[in-house]
Amino acid sequence: MADKTITPAHLHLATGVEIHPPTEEGMGWVVRRTDQRLLKVSPELGELLQALQNAPQSPTIAELADLVPEPWSPEEVTMAVRAMEPHGLLAGATQPVPCRHHRFSLDHDGAFIFKICDNGAQALFQRLAPWAARLRHSPLRWAPLLVSLAGLLPLAHTVIAPEGALYQPLAAMTYLGVAAALILTTAVHEFAHGLTLTACGRTPRRFGIMLFYFSPAAFCDVTDAWMLRRHERVAVASAGIIAQTCLGASCLFVAPAFDGDLAVGLTWYGTMTYLGAMANMLPFIKLDGYIALVGWLNHSNLRANSMRALRNRLAGIRQDDATAPRWLAPFGLGCVLVPVFLVWLSLTALSPTLIQFGTAGRGAFIVLLVAVILAAAVQGTRALVSVPTGHRLRLAIAGTLLAGLVLLLPIGTSDSHGFISQRDGTLLAPMVVTDPAPATGTSVDIHRGGLLTGPSLTTGTVTGTQRCRVPATAASPIRSEMLMPESTCLRITPATVQPAGSTGRITINHPPRPLGLVTWNQAESLIRALITT
Repeated sequence: MADKTITPAHLHLATGVEIHPPTEEGMGWVVRRTDQRLLKVSPELGELLQALQNAPQSPTIAELADLVPEPWSPEEVTMAVRAMEPHGLLAGATQPVPCRHHRFSLDHDGAFIFKICDNGAQALFQRLAPWAARLRHSPLRWAPLLVSLAGLLPLAHTVIAPEGALYQPLAAMTYLGVAAALILTTAVHEFAHGLTLTACGRTPRRFGIMLFYFSPAAFCDVTDAWMLRRHERVAVASAGIIAQTCLGASCLFVAPAFDGDLAVGLTWYGTMTYLGAMANMLPFIKLDGYIALVGWLNHSNLRANSMRALRNRLAGIRQDDATAPRWLAPFGLGCVLVPVFLVWLSLTALSPTLIQFGTAGRGAFIVLLVAVILAAAVQGTRALVSVPTGHRLRLAIAGTLLAGLVLLLPIGTSDSHGFISQRDGTLLAPMVVTDPAPATGTSVDIHRGGLLTGPSLTTGTVTGTQRCRVPATAASPIRSEMLMPESTCLRITPATVQPAGSTGRITINHPPRPLGLVTWNQAESLIRALITT
């Protein structure tokens, strides 16, 4: 078929397109499109665009080729121009819709990340720019990091204290307060990203809220960090973690000055900010750890490139880029498996709550499960059709074998249930509707309850099951006398009698089993719970 692309006679950049040369040696050229998105381009193309930008008048293809050094020829300039047209870099081409035309917009970044964006956030950060610049050159800039590091001391003391606040249930209102504070902390976290970017001379263009793998959170678009130096990119990516752990450390320091639920709530909040920071440092999903790694390596689209490298290796496609690191494909495997694990973990955590709401809850869970299956099928289909026809069968076989090897990996698992002690000395532990009942005679460990599974108090033995209604505090870390719906409870005889009315958690440890068997048992339990009336 003949090429019907029409190359304009005279060339000039579209209004709003910006060309940004490297800020230091080893960094890349960056181009901002009219819709504010950034493109990382090769040095040769960057120099070509800069020559076009600096041309005294709109040049022709031949004239532009004369303005730049070898290897550019009129034919190569023509190919570059045609490659730029889909991105709207040249006047007369189809322009991407600028984000700034709409104050608020709905966006998504993957199947399970949905965003409500405020596209006017730049004005706020521009007003803060003078203050942020002064703070950057002040010794006070190190204060949040030092406080975060110092907070590790009270955190460690709290974790190892067997009678500490982490192993006590919270009052319902205190629990809700901690949950609300953690959600609000995501706004502080994201604001720290934006403020650090502003201090480095750039400003965020979007701020908003998102649903991240079914969890609410704030977000800040710091894409402009790609125009900063390498260490500045890492500083921007790390700012959120430092801000949230600084808040958490402050709460851990002041908690001993208070009594009761306030002290326990402050301790829970401080600990959970550090736990959240640890999860945020995972490099396999688009969290701060990944962004810091990408910024330091100067490797944009690392996840996409690594998953492509994994796909090509499985499909037997030879890698064209000889400079690609050897770890790229293994990193891509992590980028595939970690989101799958997070989605499955979310589904198994949500399922008991949804199923308890009867037909409506079961329906909502089925819709959610179908959406996840369809998303996985779409991603798998895209991977297959993205490779040449002759490599698709090998990709399907190799991918299936790799998945089989992963499912054969042995992992140790455990079940955990809350309990309440009865006057006759036995313990009643309500079961989740999706969990199978352990056999009579199964040994269990008995712990204190709270945010973390506390130190072992004693052991116990499952002697059977019975229908029961127990207070909410027996099934959750919330201190409440409100009765839970009637459910099946494990009846346990402890080796050491516990005080009547005391609560905590039991754990049933299983020997290592193949991951596939564990997943199959969980899926079987989910299906059984869904079809049980």
